[in-house]
Amino acid sequence: MAWETGDKLAAAGVIIAVLGVVIGAFAAVDPQEAGCLVHLRSCSSSSSPQVNSSAAASSAPRGLAPSATPPGIISGFDPSLPYPLATPPTYPATSKVAINVSPDSVVNYGTSVVIMVTGSGFTRNGSLSISLYDPAGGTFLGGSGYPVDVNGDFRQAFLWHPIRGYGDSGNDGTWKWTIQDQTTGKTITASIQVSSNASTPPEDLWPVNYNLPPTGTPTVRVTTSGSLCTAAGELTQARISGFAPGESFALYYLLPDGKAVISSGEIADALGEVDTAQTYWHMENCLSGHQYRFPVLVQDSTTGRSARTAVVLSTG
Repeated sequence: MAWETGDKLAAAGVIIAVLGVVIGAFAAVDPQEAGCLVHLRSCSSSSSPQVNSSAAASSAPRGLAPSATPPGIISGFDPSLPYPLATPPTYPATSKVAINVSPDSVVNYGTSVVIMVTGSGFTRNGSLSISLYDPAGGTFLGGSGYPVDVNGDFRQAFLWHPIRGYGDSGNDGTWKWTIQDQTTGKTITASIQVSSNASTPPEDLWPVNYNLPPTGTPTVRVTTSGSLCTAAGELTQARISGFAPGESFALYYLLPDGKAVISSGEIADALGEVDTAQTYWHMENCLSGHQYRFPVLVQDSTTGRSARTAVVLSTG
């Protein structure tokens, strides 16, 4: 073990007060507008008449941290301890871009449907810009900064629902997805077909809001790969579940004294999950045979719902 000076960390310039590494378009917009971008609320400037005010989750780009104060971000620099990188290294894709949308056809029963979008062949550790357009071409949801994992894969659950004010005919038809690799600019499209039938309820019975409950007990699992002493560093990947769709919370890596080394803001997807929360760790001065244990906390400071685990980093 090597916590000789456990209250110090964070590389000079990497004092990752990333209380949300505000990615892509979120860097330039306020939280209200960012909520619009991920369809947490209606968009005032949308070309599509958003009659309903949909409060439920559709997506989870990183970047919006809870409003509560985190448990103290450390300052200073100790070269004998690991530090997190503010921006992960990106690598070219190793396969052809592919995307899958499931289901790709939906019957309008006047309520929400979870749409799972998965893909591969994107820039590894990169990010995506994703939009979904209604049959008239209006933006139903749109945002940037959806994370791609180290293998170039992407997985995200979105929430589709019929738009009040459009009626059956306005919701029926082809809803188009556009998914763009923000590093290469390469864009791929997909679609879902929406139809109504005799089982579609009258429009005035469709929900106005989609405030969905938590999907279970909060849990967090962290895996590691690589080594602190390599050029790429050691990668931690946190997978989080059990939150409410659209719920915002923070992911903390802590020192034994409870201070946070890094804090990133997350938003749960339509399944109440965050699938790709990656952090790369390095050492300034590497000595083999050392391990460093970090408690990990995931917490919604508004509701108090939280989960804990721990991860051990190693110099090999």
